[in-house]
Amino acid sequence: MEVPRARGIVPALQQRIAAERARATPIIYVCDTHEEGDPDYGEWPIHAAKGSPGAQVIPELAPQPGDHLIEKPTYSAFTHSKLAPLLDALHADEIILTGCATELGLQVTAADALQRGFVVTIPRDCQAGVSELGENLTLLTLSIMPPYDPRYLRKSA
Repeated sequence: MEVPRARGIVPALQQRIAAERARATPIIYVCDTHEEGDPDYGEWPIHAAKGSPGAQVIPELAPQPGDHLIEKPTYSAFTHSKLAPLLDALHADEIILTGCATELGLQVTAADALQRGFVVTIPRDCQAGVSELGENLTLLTLSIMPPYDPRYLRKSA
């Protein structure tokens, strides 16, 4: 289930990841990963099967030592994954989302993150929607959503 438009964002992603590494920003890869018999396969064709190339980071963007890799079985990177505990451990209050299928995984992950109080940025050149229209509508909608109870304003315990 490749998103063909995603090929065009690889150079921008490479530059963004390199710049964030230079700033010591933690890099977290979230990969759509499905076990055999996953309920997702009732609605979608088999894709991103655990252990297959479709569930891995493409070689051009390969993780480096110190990067984090999270597997997710559904649209949101927060659902049934280790993302939330990792972000808590990193004391994160802002996330930069990149990737493909903007109208699906990025949209739902961003909405979940905003509801958890994260400031969310989706760089236009580092995302690719399934369609340009869907991508634009998603980015527009997310741009007017502020974080709920922003984490950066919370008193530290």
